[in-house]
Amino acid sequence: VQPLPINIDATPPSGSVRIPSENKDGPVIFSPNGDGVRDLLQIIQNGTKESSWTGAFINRDGKVVRSYTWYETSPPEFVWDGRDAEGNVVDDGSYTYQLSSTDKAGNTFSTTLGPIVVDKEPRRLEVTLSRYAMSTEPGSPFASLQVLFSDYIEKGLLEWTILVVDAQGRISRTWQ
Repeated sequence: VQPLPINIDATPPSGSVRIPSENKDGPVIFSPNGDGVRDLLQIIQNGTKESSWTGAFINRDGKVVRSYTWYETSPPEFVWDGRDAEGNVVDDGSYTYQLSSTDKAGNTFSTTLGPIVVDKEPRRLEVTLSRYAMSTEPGSPFASLQVLFSDYIEKGLLEWTILVVDAQGRISRTWQ
C-alpha cells in the first residue's frame, strides 16, 4: 500500500476593496449620467491569488445588477460605468459592492462596501446675492455680501468655492 500525500488548506482567501471618495464621512455618490462628473466609479481591490473571485454590485432589493468574475488571479482594480449586465445605466438608489471568493478547499471570503448612492439627476445650484456690488476697500458700506444657496447644498453637494475676481482676473477673496 502506497501512502497518499494529503494537503490540508485551512487558510481562506483574503482581500480588500475600497472606493476613492472625496466624501470621507458619508456615502460614495456616483452619477453615471454622461455629464463628465462622477460618471465612472473606480474600484480598488486586491487579494490572494485564487481559482476565482467575484465582484458584484447589488441594489437595495438584494438583486445583483452587475457582476464580474476573475479566474486564477487576484481581484484587479477596475472602473464601473454604472451599467447593469444588459448594458443599461442602473436606476437611482443605494447599492453595495461585494467581493468574494471560495478556494479549492472550500474556504470562503467575502467583504461588502457601501452604500454607493447612484444619483443621475442633473443638479442646478442657485445662488442669490444680498447685493450686486461689493468693495474690498476697508470701511466701505459694500464690504460685506450675503450669499444664499438653494437646497442643493443639503442634497449631495460635496464641495464648493466662491471666488471674487476683479476686472483683471485677480482673485481678491475666496470662500469654500
